[in-house]
Amino acid sequence: MKSGTIHAMIPFLTGGGEMNTLTRQFDWAATAVGNPDQWPQSLRTILSVILHAKSPMFLWWGPDLIQFYNDAYRPSLGTNGKHPTALGQRGEDCWPEIWPQIKPLIDQAPVFYQLI
Repeated sequence: MKSGTIHAMIPFLTGGGEMNTLTRQFDWAATAVGNPDQWPQSLRTILSVILHAKSPMFLWWGPDLIQFYNDAYRPSLGTNGKHPTALGQRGEDCWPEIWPQIKPLIDQAPVFYQLI
């Protein structure tokens, strides 16, 4: 079953914009984060902020660094680039060409997902 119907009933995924729609329609059960109705409140809150923000915003979540981003960030992924495949993708799978350089930097950042 396409999970978009279920996601449409979850308040933090409401609203317009391409990324709100794609996030609602995405099969999150096929990722490490699972179904949105079971996401922690902290992820729901930050994702609502990101999806409704006018400024470009991007989030890696959890040990697999699952990716979320908003409409304003979307152009950063290139016209014929990583969008829309980047949504819900593991960071390592999305960025193999630079992963050896950026992963050590990511590992130095505060690990908020372990605190939540």
